[in-house]
Amino acid sequence: MYGLVVAAWTAVIGITSFVTVAVIAWFAADSGTFADAIRVGALSWLVGNGGGAHLDGVAITLVPLGSVGVIGWLLYRGGRWIGGHATNRSWRDLAGGTVATGLGYCAVALGVLGLTWSSDAHADLVRTACSTLLLGLVFGGLGVIRGSGRSNELLGRLPEDARAALHGGLGGAAVLMAASAALTTVALVTSFATAVTLAESLHSGLVGGAVIALVGLALLPNAVLCAGAFLAGPGFAVGSGTVVAPGEVSTGPLPAFPLLAAVPRTDGSAWWEVAVLTVPLAAGAVAGLLAVRRYPVAAFQPAALRGGLAGLAAGVGFGLLTGLSAGAVGPGRMQDVGPYLLPTVVACAAACLLGGVIAAAARHWLAMNRPLPTRGSSRAAAPQQPEPVESDEPAVPDHTR
Repeated sequence: MYGLVVAAWTAVIGITSFVTVAVIAWFAADSGTFADAIRVGALSWLVGNGGGAHLDGVAITLVPLGSVGVIGWLLYRGGRWIGGHATNRSWRDLAGGTVATGLGYCAVALGVLGLTWSSDAHADLVRTACSTLLLGLVFGGLGVIRGSGRSNELLGRLPEDARAALHGGLGGAAVLMAASAALTTVALVTSFATAVTLAESLHSGLVGGAVIALVGLALLPNAVLCAGAFLAGPGFAVGSGTVVAPGEVSTGPLPAFPLLAAVPRTDGSAWWEVAVLTVPLAAGAVAGLLAVRRYPVAAFQPAALRGGLAGLAAGVGFGLLTGLSAGAVGPGRMQDVGPYLLPTVVACAAACLLGGVIAAAARHWLAMNRPLPTRGSSRAAAPQQPEPVESDEPAVPDHTR
């Protein structure tokens, strides 16, 4: 019951937000009907959940990760409420709340899809069902476990090597994400003038400009993950037959969208574009250090193995995450946009694995070869024995001998 309430509440918040923006844009544009504005807002909500869309035969499959993140956070908060209000907080009850959240949210999305369906514009049925179900199960389930207070118990059932790899892998992936966000920020700041020029060329007005800004914010996490693929080496595409990677940039003409101003237009030959390739190695080193610090081992080889597993988890996890930012955004060559998934996963995994092994092994070697304190320092550090106190009373003879 609680899961259905959370699913319905999350869907109402999302649909209301998207429809409000669509209605404001309809008032400003003064075209179409009010029903069309509501339908566009509801269809946009489905796209924001990762359901994709078909517009006059053109498939839109790119997932706006910004809106997905907000929806996931709402489901997570709802899941925590479910976990805190569960009757006996058994694993059966927690699983039931999670399944109810996922199925309920998927059912609402399918209902909205049916109401907004038309031959010229509609969301994809399979993608909508799968994406909304996964959102409810994953984010809602994480919230349920967290709210019930049984997350540590669940982690405790994993082997120690798995817990170490998970702990270090999350830290290493966070380093990669932070570095990607920093690179995206620098690119946006240095290309701000170009972005403003592109925005002005659209002649969208105040409300239209605000809508374009919201779309850019929703796609900003996609840009961050594309920057992560750039850091890994393989780079990303902004159209079929294009590549944006360190040392090679080939884009061709791009749409007049302000966020695309951050894409470099010339071949990379600066020193920093080569230096950024060391970021995955450093992230793997952080993962390895976190793993052996939280879960130390006594021998050299297990320490290196544990660090390597943590680095591998960070690289594979982040590489797979970049695949979420790929998809089609239009007809023709714009059907191929985003990171190259398999090369990115391989490059991140190899670099982070190497960094994790080196860092964990080096930390263990330094700990084993740390110089011991000298005899003089140990003598000075030893506590002084109290001197015997003389007494004026006569000694009592010992008759036990």
